[in-house]
Amino acid sequence: MLLKSLLTLVVVSSVVPAFGSTILGSAGNFVVLGGSTVTNTGPTTLTGYLGLYSGTSITDLSQITVNGTTGTGNPAVHITDATAQQAQTDLTTAFSSLSLMTPVTDLGTGYHTGDETLLPGVYSTPSSTFDVNGALTLNFQGQSNASFVFLVGSSLTAEVGSQVILENVGANDSVYWVMPAGFATIKGDAAFEGNILANQGITFGTGATDLCGRALAQIPGDVTMDSNTLSIGCQNAPVTTTGAGGGTATGNSLLEGSNGLSGGTVAGVPEPGSAGLLALGCLLGALGLRKFRSVKY
Repeated sequence: MLLKSLLTLVVVSSVVPAFGSTILGSAGNFVVLGGSTVTNTGPTTLTGYLGLYSGTSITDLSQITVNGTTGTGNPAVHITDATAQQAQTDLTTAFSSLSLMTPVTDLGTGYHTGDETLLPGVYSTPSSTFDVNGALTLNFQGQSNASFVFLVGSSLTAEVGSQVILENVGANDSVYWVMPAGFATIKGDAAFEGNILANQGITFGTGATDLCGRALAQIPGDVTMDSNTLSIGCQNAPVTTTGAGGGTATGNSLLEGSNGLSGGTVAGVPEPGSAGLLALGCLLGALGLRKFRSVKY
């Protein structure tokens, strides 16, 4: 009876979620990271590192302002160097970690959003597409360390003028759009948010923005930009916070200094909790004691 109770405790305790470490590793320093190429057209403003590995050149770098500086020689620009190479290695690890997250809400084949609201969780469109059209609100419900993870089987598309709105954000919250075998297209004037991880490439249409996230393309993927504003700092991102009295205020104060929406921890990564490890030790001890008592001399 004791063994049965201990076994039950182990099973229950071992699935208690624990918070993972910074899941992007050194790739979290990059607002744009390309695999084969990074192509730009028109004036683009980036907050964070700009990198490329294993490609060798960034098209129209002179029109990209990175952390307030343009042109070559910018320490925040890494082209086929050790920093960019390590970022690609860490990006591969992040792909693996995020792709294995559970539980998953299956959104079915060809998911299309209108004006709707989703709550934190892991969402999946296996072998299919995710299309953002209208205003998609991601409501964190005031929780800290809350996360949205979207596992997209093929392609992510944000239609012209569409929006992703972050609502009731807590500390260290996060948003990840993950395409291990696909690509992302953020069309013109779309106001997108979150970290985009794509194997085949990421394209931003004219005037599209991502003020609270990253564009990280794994080798051999590329990143294409056209007069865009992208930032890991979450500054001026469209965030709505609901106060205790029911009023609302728009701003980004809850995101300042946070590693969450700018690529920090992800909640709900299944790891054995301390109670589970303790129960496991008790179980093994009890089994050993039982075996010892059964020995005949």
